[in-house]
Amino acid sequence: MENFDKMHEFSNIIFTKVNVHKLEYVDAIVSYCEEKELEVDSIISLISPALKSKMEEEAIALRLIKSSSVRLTF
Repeated sequence: MENFDKMHEFSNIIFTKVNVHKLEYVDAIVSYCEEKELEVDSIISLISPALKSKMEEEAIALRLIKSSSVRLTF
């Protein structure tokens, strides 16, 4: 249950950064890690399915991946 709470809290922070600061999802995650002096690899377990889905949608919209590409895996 504790991991779910941390995942939910992390997702809320990232969604807020995206909406308030008009950042892309990956940029919001990197910004959070820089603020907290964390390695990006250390927060992978906190990326919720909803956040992962938003990142995929954004990557497709930015043409970083094709919509028929393999789903993002962490």
